[in-house]
Amino acid sequence: MESKEKTYNPYDRVPVKNTVAWNVHFHSNAKPNGEHLSANEECIRLTYDEVFNQVALGTKAFVGIDGFGSHAVFQLKDLDQYNAIFRTNKTKLPEYFNDAIYKKLVSLRDEGKFKKMLEEKVITKADKRMLAHKLSTDRTAYNDAPNWMIWAVESYTGSKILQ
Repeated sequence: MESKEKTYNPYDRVPVKNTVAWNVHFHSNAKPNGEHLSANEECIRLTYDEVFNQVALGTKAFVGIDGFGSHAVFQLKDLDQYNAIFRTNKTKLPEYFNDAIYKKLVSLRDEGKFKKMLEEKVITKADKRMLAHKLSTDRTAYNDAPNWMIWAVESYTGSKILQ
């Protein structure tokens, strides 16, 4: 039996999540004044055509570091739509710096393991800014963190961690 790839209408809606803790504005072909993704929204629904065009144009906020959405500022939340837009057949959505990675990172107490995970999981400027923001606003993690961890984050991100 043949598997049929689902086709999408240009006006179908694609759920997109802003993965960073600040509002992001980008040029939109659909809206003359651009599109705005708020930091506190779970996700918004852009048209399939808009997301497809942003990916085709290579907009880093959509395509990330590898051209397939890894560490992108905007994450597509539907795997089938992701596969159709990126013309791929992946079994899971790409990785981005998120709360689970942050919690695991700040729970590490081995400096070598911490630095290795830091370099593997915190890649883009947005990832670095998110890490610095999270550590600055997470009083418990900051207070529990060894000095070497604060220094490593400051050195790696280029941001001063303030409490």
